Amino acid sequence: MGGDSHHDVTLSAPSAQATTPTVASFMSHAGTVALSVLGADTSDAGEAGLTYSWSVESSPGGVSAARFSDNDSNDAKNATAHFNNAGLYVLTCTITNGDNNTASASVSIDIKQTKTALRLTPADQHIRAGKSLRYTAAIIDQFKNAMPTTAAPTYSVISGSGSIDRKGLFTAGNKKGHAVIKATLAGISVTVGATII
Repeated sequence: MGGDSHHDVTLSAPSAQATTPTVASFMSHAGTVALSVLGADTSDAGEAGLTYSWSVESSPGGVSAARFSDNDSNDAKNATAHFNNAGLYVLTCTITNGDNNTASASVSIDIKQTKTALRLTPADQHIRAGKSLRYTAAIIDQFKNAMPTTAAPTYSVISGSGSIDRKGLFTAGNKKGHAVIKATLAGISVTVGATII
């Protein structure tokens, strides 16, 4: 609390689950989380006169901070946080009344990586007949970041001239034209093309 006014502001703990507003932590596999918090004010303005300000107290090292759909307003009591990377975030909501008295509380958001696609690189390459090119497959999360995995991808040439070994080394055949390379990992498959010249 701050200031000399006798008007006080209080709040319920911010939450990532609107149905249980006392929850202080939340886990999500998505890139967005709905936030909800509610304050109370003893002045004549009541709750409608409160300003809700969200901030990021901590986030994973080297990543951009979360963005909020609404902030520094009364409407920000119901906001959506947008994240660009997985990891543990601590968000704080500070509620301020017309007398500049404040109350604040924090919520922990644990954003988990979720596999969404398989990336196979390089793509759309030109390679001379008889030459080799190494391909690499990686599982991609909801933020298009590579995910660690202990499993090894399987590779195959599904059309065109050439062969590929279990480590992703493609050797172009002697027949010029288009070749299609396929990789499968963790139940996800992807193909890329190569032009043999």
